[in-house]
Amino acid sequence: MTEKGHKIIVIAPSGSPLFKRAKKMGIQVYPLSFNRLAQMGEYSRLKKIFAAETPFAVNCHGQNDAGPALKAAGKTGVDCRIISQHAGSRIKTAWFTKGLYNQYCDYIFTDSPKTISLLQKFFKIKDIRIFSIPGGIIEPTTLPHKTEAQKELSFRFGLPPDTRFVGFTGQMPLSRMGDMILQTFESIKTQLPHHMVIASDQPQVFPSDLKENLVRATQGRIHFLDFEEAAWTLYRALDCMVFLPKKDEARQAPGIPQRLLEIMYAQCPVIAPKHSGITDIINHSQNDLLFDHDSQEKRIGQLVLETIYQKSEALKGAAAAAGEHIRKHHTIDAMGRDILRIYRLHQIRLEKERRF
Repeated sequence: MTEKGHKIIVIAPSGSPLFKRAKKMGIQVYPLSFNRLAQMGEYSRLKKIFAAETPFAVNCHGQNDAGPALKAAGKTGVDCRIISQHAGSRIKTAWFTKGLYNQYCDYIFTDSPKTISLLQKFFKIKDIRIFSIPGGIIEPTTLPHKTEAQKELSFRFGLPPDTRFVGFTGQMPLSRMGDMILQTFESIKTQLPHHMVIASDQPQVFPSDLKENLVRATQGRIHFLDFEEAAWTLYRALDCMVFLPKKDEARQAPGIPQRLLEIMYAQCPVIAPKHSGITDIINHSQNDLLFDHDSQEKRIGQLVLETIYQKSEALKGAAAAAGEHIRKHHTIDAMGRDILRIYRLHQIRLEKERRF
């Protein structure tokens, strides 16, 4: 992605979500596969694009495009060259990667603060070259009122309009997630009148046997919503959401899940494990509904009960504060402002260097 003044261009594979969304928004797009086998030809094409567009900055999405793009940007005199190191992506320490970070780019952006120390350790990069840029969510035009959202969700499932809901979502394997949900339900079913909504965090639909087993075991008090890009009605209708991320020890620096940011933006109390990436953002909300990742499902049930019966009033203020924090620091607009500020500071520094 490049910027010159207020113009942005996107260079990406033609079938990628980024390319499709940019084209739909009317942004200038260039299709490029970033295939290693076609790297020499793509390097030449990138040089032609940069020479024609004369961008001030080139921001590479990841290591696959960084090789040819950063070199082409350097050859064509692009002033500001950036590589993004995404949370969860393993940092490669080969000599070629070291060259990308130490010779071909001016700055490194990461959406996980923990990545900064790893980059400094592996590549001896100075603090002033690494920026933590939180991932951004797309804000909804409006947020539905909680009562209206609750009625809409009840209607969707054919339930009375005053039905109350607890939600579950996350990237945990469905078999494990199903067991946790069922055990949690068993621990709270006689104390809560709530129905449970299981919201997919992935584009794949829920397996029919999983749905049938859970619905039958809970006498119809569990419902399913397949993946939705903006499930704002769901978030607003819930009394709380249990977020169950995938436990992945191989990840060097997990980032903050986008779905979690959306839930918090909607001012829905979140119950989640003490998981790297989650604790980075939950702490900002003063919403201390965290449990050990390997704790028994009974603990989740206890937190659900506390959230609804004991802490409901206190959590309203905390959830509102969390939503405001996300609005200020974790939206696409906030991310864009942070990046533009870095561009401007770099431009000022270059102008001073050229003056003297």
